[in-house]
Amino acid sequence: MIDNLFQDKILAIGSRSKDGEVRHNHMEYYSTEAAKWTIGSDYPYHTTIEAFEMVQHGDGFIVFGGIYEKSLYSYYTTAVIAKYDPVPNTWSKLGDLKKDRHAFGLIQLEDEYLIVGGQGDMKSEICRLKNDAMICSEREPTMTNFW
Repeated sequence: MIDNLFQDKILAIGSRSKDGEVRHNHMEYYSTEAAKWTIGSDYPYHTTIEAFEMVQHGDGFIVFGGIYEKSLYSYYTTAVIAKYDPVPNTWSKLGDLKKDRHAFGLIQLEDEYLIVGGQGDMKSEICRLKNDAMICSEREPTMTNFW
């Protein structure tokens, strides 16, 4: 059993409008128990955000990287690592990935996060959460000349 405020909720952050033209950084969550959507605080680090990875941590969520639109059809990759806390409905920046990246894999092991692949830099990273700071370091591949 998950013992937190989001045990029956689905979080949605960013993406595109129905017509696919307007991107945004809005956040809302759906309660399966109440069968309704609730608006939360917008993601504050970019005016749009998508193609990120997100994990649950304690009573909140941590968002890693992603892409954002700086101007119409001008996209950039971000390294921001941010945490959303449902009470008091705020965001805080925990740190940055070593490299900007989006559309990558993420494996969570307690307070360590292994970042693998994606668009941007392809070296793996290991990120460790200490207090309210995420510290990341690059990892060289452990397998070489495999193929």
